Amino acid sequence: MLSYITTSLTPVHAMLPSPTKENLLPKSFFVDGKSKILQIPTRRACLSSDAIEEVPDQRPNPAGFHASIWDHHDFSLSSSDPNPDTFAEERIKELKKEVKSMLSLATNDPFEELDLIEKLQRLGISYHFEAVINDSLQRIHHAATIFSNLEVDVCTHLYAVALRFRILRQAGYYVSPDVFNKFKNEQGEFQLNLASDVQCLLSLYQASHLGFNGEDTMNQAMVFARKHLEYIVPQLSSPLASEVQHALEIPLHKSGGRIEAKQYISTFQAIESQDHLLLEFAKLDFNRIQLVQRTELDEIKRWWENMNMKSKVPFMFRERIVESYAMITTTYFEPKYAYGRALMTKINMMLTVLDDGFDVYSDHEELSPLVEAFQRWDFEVLNNSPEHIKVIFQECVNFVDAVNVEMIRTGQFNVVQYLKQEMQDYVIGLMEEAKILFSGRMPTMEEWLPVSLVTMALNIFFICGVMGLGELATKEVYDWIASKPKIIRSSYLIVRLFDDIGTYKWEHKRGTTLSNVTCCMNDLGISESDAVEHIQKMISSAWKDMNQECMSPTPVPMPVLRIIISMAQIMELFYAAGHDGYSNTKGRTKDIVTLLFIDPIPI
Repeated sequence: MLSYITTSLTPVHAMLPSPTKENLLPKSFFVDGKSKILQIPTRRACLSSDAIEEVPDQRPNPAGFHASIWDHHDFSLSSSDPNPDTFAEERIKELKKEVKSMLSLATNDPFEELDLIEKLQRLGISYHFEAVINDSLQRIHHAATIFSNLEVDVCTHLYAVALRFRILRQAGYYVSPDVFNKFKNEQGEFQLNLASDVQCLLSLYQASHLGFNGEDTMNQAMVFARKHLEYIVPQLSSPLASEVQHALEIPLHKSGGRIEAKQYISTFQAIESQDHLLLEFAKLDFNRIQLVQRTELDEIKRWWENMNMKSKVPFMFRERIVESYAMITTTYFEPKYAYGRALMTKINMMLTVLDDGFDVYSDHEELSPLVEAFQRWDFEVLNNSPEHIKVIFQECVNFVDAVNVEMIRTGQFNVVQYLKQEMQDYVIGLMEEAKILFSGRMPTMEEWLPVSLVTMALNIFFICGVMGLGELATKEVYDWIASKPKIIRSSYLIVRLFDDIGTYKWEHKRGTTLSNVTCCMNDLGISESDAVEHIQKMISSAWKDMNQECMSPTPVPMPVLRIIISMAQIMELFYAAGHDGYSNTKGRTKDIVTLLFIDPIPI
């Protein structure tokens, strides 16, 4: 593994010169520029997804971006839609009481209790019982002896041990990988008789994704379980076959919570022994949240339409307000986080316009004052700039000003200084990236990777996400984010490398040949496929570092860490199989939006 896997993220403002006319680049570079920004993302019940039509856009489009496919789709609630605040309110209250009783009764059997918690998590309703579940997990963490001595067959035993390992590590409780040693033979390999039980293999496979670097047992577990699951899946029937195939594509630890909930509800419904109470609760709650999020999305979409950025800039950019909201919502979905979701969606669109503008159309005269305006946070610098440059900067300032007003109104710690600094770093980072690209040389990956990491702008999203956490949004947390600890560096690395794998072929077609994939090919003298495989190993290593950094005690509350992890989960979902699901949203991404906001679950 190359040394730059753990490269530090030095703040850009500390390592780059102030922008001047000498270190800015001419327009000829930006026509073939590379897209670097993190593609993160911002129904009417009577409209189906088939009603979506794309309206041709006449603006110049050398990058080949397609127009928004949601411009004429109405996500607002109609008069026939139920009120999300009162939807099935009484029935959901009744079901919550019954599930609390189930959790209370299950405390007599830690295995049954853990199994119930996993069902609640996968069905997307565990957030209703956070305090109860936290107490349960603390107790289960201390019940290691009980799980070591379960009087069950070996496959059921491994299923239970692996489930405990995964659920506890996800919650920040350390569990030693030595718990799996009893399932190995004298040669130190997992026993072959375990391969006959699909649920046992699946539990082990899911647990293996919570491993740390250096934990050979967890690497063994992943290889063993994956090998036998891939062999057996063609012989399975649904719903088990679908569950196994989905796990092989995206394991639970790396998947988006709302997508997993929707899919697992279908799987759970097909199981003969499923609990009808949990199933009803999950369906009602999913549909209730869908109504809430349609309302949020409608408001955000109107904010974007009122800004009317499309008519104010002379170039085609990725207008992805709906997709941005969908990407954030897959992992950050709880109703109480509405403000954080809105901020992350809005800032993503502002950064997308900036990024695409730098890549496609801006020239030397336009960029110099724009970068300087961000560094001084001064509109007067742009007095002689084109109107669209003024608009882009003004809307970024408006966003930060709105945050400032909200922080004052709510009495929260004012985060504006952190937000400004990260935006300033991001803009200078784009210029440093451009400088290397324009030089015409192929840098080493060790040189290119740190620069390309900065332009993912993740800390801006982390700050906006934390602002939605209420009393957890403290100066100490923002200082911790600004310090870019290991878990944040790992998240940057995963997002950057996923982005490059997903975009390098398309960008090569439009003339941009520089990416971490091509740098890796050049450094090691290897083929494209070998470079992608090498980078995927780097991503796997970064995931393991993030897993380890989440173990208690942690420097910040777990909800903060979950926001950081969520960025990597978003990339796993929207950039699966090397597909850029942000630039091209007509396939898988469109299906996800439809699943989340258009199609309710039949009750």
